[in-house]
Amino acid sequence: LTITFLSIIIYANIDEMHGIVGLTKRDGGVGCVCHDLNPTDSVVVWIEGPDSMLINTSAQFKLFITGGPAVAGGFNIASYFGEVDSVDTLTKVLFGELTHTSPNPSQNDTISWNFLYTAPDSILTDTLYSVGNSVNWDSIPSDLDQWNFGANFLINIIDNPVNVQKENLHPEGFV
Repeated sequence: LTITFLSIIIYANIDEMHGIVGLTKRDGGVGCVCHDLNPTDSVVVWIEGPDSMLINTSAQFKLFITGGPAVAGGFNIASYFGEVDSVDTLTKVLFGELTHTSPNPSQNDTISWNFLYTAPDSILTDTLYSVGNSVNWDSIPSDLDQWNFGANFLINIIDNPVNVQKENLHPEGFV
């Protein structure tokens, strides 16, 4: 039992330092249970970015975490149809999902990451799913760390708009 317990702690620390995927509600993920078994409302996770995009285009988004210990944090983002990608060395893609490369320190009680989203080639509504953890950065996953799921972020994928030629609608004369 001791070896199993130590293996779990070591494995959790390795994942925490390198990010982990499969935690969002997209496929029924259970969240950051290696840090605590239950989500907490004291941690707020949200995404900011455009809510409409043209098919096959990319845009920059940002994930934010506030609350909890707020010393540092980590995250997982997934989408059904579009692709998420890194914009810097703070994030990486694992199995089609985005995660942190190492805990990101808090700045003014907020932890954040930038990322890219590329819209699919179909007209639809896609969803970005997120989960974020706020940790005390002691490298020991425990109930001192807190996490929560982010609100689902909907993105309307639209086709290229049709150009409408402006015509002069003034009458040429009166009779």
